[in-house]
Amino acid sequence: MSQLEAVVFDMDGVLIDSEPLWRKAEIAVMAQYGIYLTEADCIRLMGLRTDEVVQQIAIDFGQSLDIGKVSQEIIESVCRLIKKDGLAIQPFCELALDLKNRQIPLAVATSSPMQVVEAVLERTGLTAVFNTLVSAERFPFGKPHPQVYIEACAGLQIPATNCLAIEDSLNGTLAAKAARMKVLSVPEKEAMENKAFGIADYLFQEPTEACNFVRSLFS
Repeated sequence: MSQLEAVVFDMDGVLIDSEPLWRKAEIAVMAQYGIYLTEADCIRLMGLRTDEVVQQIAIDFGQSLDIGKVSQEIIESVCRLIKKDGLAIQPFCELALDLKNRQIPLAVATSSPMQVVEAVLERTGLTAVFNTLVSAERFPFGKPHPQVYIEACAGLQIPATNCLAIEDSLNGTLAAKAARMKVLSVPEKEAMENKAFGIADYLFQEPTEACNFVRSLFS
C-alpha cells in the first residue's frame, strides 16, 4: 500500500449536511419550470456539477431549459439555505482540524462552485484549514470525471496514489478511484445498499467510525 501523505475531502455530505439542502433547492427551482422532481431523482444525480444536474433533468423530462440560468438559481438557493440552516458534519470537521494540527496537507475537491464552497467554509468555520480548494466548475467535466481530484492532488504537490479521498456519493467515489487515489466512502443510508460502492477502499456507515479510522492511518 502506498504511504498516505494527504487527505482530500469532498464537501457536500462530508463537511456539511448539504445534500438535503441541494435536493430542497433543486425540487423548488425545477417546480417553477413545471418539472416535479422526487427525492430519488435528486439522489441519483448526487455528486454531479449543478449544470450537469440541470442538463440531465432536461433530458430526463424532455424539457428545454436555460442551463446556465437554472443552475445559477439553484446555486443561489443553496447558498441561502447553507447560510441559514447548514449543519456541519462535526466528526469530519473535527477530523480536518485534527489533521491540520498534525500538519497533514489537506484539500477540498468538489463539484460545487466556489460560491458554495465559500459559504460552506464560512458556515463550518473551516476557512483557514485547507491548503488547496478545487471546484469542478472550471473544468469541462465534473465528477465522476477524475479531473477535480487530479487537480487537488497536484495542488498539494503529492502523488494521487499517496492521497486519501473522503466521499459520500457514488459519482465522487468513481472520480477519486479514477484518479488512482485511496477512497473512503460514507454513503447516505439511502445509498448504502448500492453495491457499486464496493469499489471504495474503505466503506463506513457512520462518520465517527470513519474518522477514527482515518486518524489511525495517519498515526
